[in-house]
Amino acid sequence: MPTEDNKILTPPPRQSKLDFLTSPWAAMVHDLLMVPVAWLAAYWLRFNLGSIPEHFFTGALNLLPLVLVAQGAMFAYFGLYRGVWRFASLPDLLRIVKAVAAGTAIVAVVTFLLTRLELVPRTVLLFFPLLLIFLLGAPRLIYRMFKDR
Repeated sequence: MPTEDNKILTPPPRQSKLDFLTSPWAAMVHDLLMVPVAWLAAYWLRFNLGSIPEHFFTGALNLLPLVLVAQGAMFAYFGLYRGVWRFASLPDLLRIVKAVAAGTAIVAVVTFLLTRLELVPRTVLLFFPLLLIFLLGAPRLIYRMFKDR
């Protein structure tokens, strides 16, 4: 039976240098950083990997707060931060898909009501969720593969 003295002498469990990456806060920061990356990359893809016309670029930046809030709210609502990255699986990927789809739908509806989608090409609303699903899902699956080795 462990005594108080044994508890003091027992070293704490060894932690991996990557353990901080599995915290819900790290996942949330990662996910919210990927939203603007996917949003602007969708515009870049829309304009054939070239320069984005100034009025579209300005519109993309003006809509970015709405996109961040909508996606962040859906990430929380669908429970993206309940699981542990080590155990990322198909249900986690499905939650990502649902959250991204719901967030994109909110952005599309609000943008349509405000601007009639004048500053958002329709292809952006197709590219954005695909890129975001990849940017959120791939790191989780790569982390799981790395930890399973």
